[in-house]
Amino acid sequence: MQRITIGAVLLALCLAAFPARAEIKLDPGTWQQVESGSEDGKPAEPVTYTDCLTPEQARDPIKALSALKELGSLIGQHCQNLQVHQEADAGSVDFACGDEKTNYIAISFTFKIHDARHYSGTVKSTFVFKGRKTSSDKSIDATWLKAECEKK
Repeated sequence: MQRITIGAVLLALCLAAFPARAEIKLDPGTWQQVESGSEDGKPAEPVTYTDCLTPEQARDPIKALSALKELGSLIGQHCQNLQVHQEADAGSVDFACGDEKTNYIAISFTFKIHDARHYSGTVKSTFVFKGRKTSSDKSIDATWLKAECEKK
């Protein structure tokens, strides 16, 4: 569950961190992301996956922010804590909600936009579900592949 959640969230986090007024924008289309690092303190196998960034998502980053608050439903919590900091080509997003002893989500993502078709970053996450804790410390490298997205 953690890998799927992180992958789905990272693209939304990049969008959320760059409002329409920013000079650098990500191109819509199919993106490939390579994720490497550790899970629960042990080296994890690198994972490559693709995501689709629609033109609508690129035009409405506020909607992406709203979707992040819904992550709390994974642990039965309603989340309000979302902090976004940005510069011209870099930023960070921090998100946490729940009770660290029972059900909790915390994600800290820092990133650099190299250009409209390439970004990289790091993500640290902690998930506690029914008292069981998992954590990860990952690097992400994402590149734009093509303008079209595969229908699923």
